[in-house]
Amino acid sequence: WITPKVALLEGTTKARYVENNILKLKDITLEMLKNCTEFATLNAMIGFNIIEDFKIEGYKKWLQKYYKIVNIKSNRLIK
Repeated sequence: WITPKVALLEGTTKARYVENNILKLKDITLEMLKNCTEFATLNAMIGFNIIEDFKIEGYKKWLQKYYKIVNIKSNRLIK
């Protein structure tokens, strides 16, 4: 599994998962999100929650809330 290098919050659970090599830090592009088949959320209260059959269309508003697409040609997401 990969997780964004830059996150909204640098949580302790994420740090533990990275330290234990469960997660790898990586820049995540919009194209990567469009092509993924699974997506997971993570926090100290719910743990690691896998969303199977993930489709980016259903998360468009979520993405717009947390990210601003500044260069659609490069598919880069920034806060």
